[in-house]
Amino acid sequence: MGVPPGRFLLNCRILVAKRMLADSELSVKQIASQCGFTHSSYFIRLFRTYNGMTPQQFRLLYSSGSEK
Repeated sequence: MGVPPGRFLLNCRILVAKRMLADSELSVKQIASQCGFTHSSYFIRLFRTYNGMTPQQFRLLYSSGSEK
């Protein structure tokens, strides 16, 4: 695949987190934990690096309940 295993796993975890942010009302801390991140601050920093926005900003833009 051309991607180191650790990076591949991290990409998968971030992808699952994005789906959870868009489709659930769980807190960012709960989502980070369920996606295998021990510290939510580390999750937030990585999420921002990969997506150019924080998990909260992502949720505001892409959540299924954003039609409010």
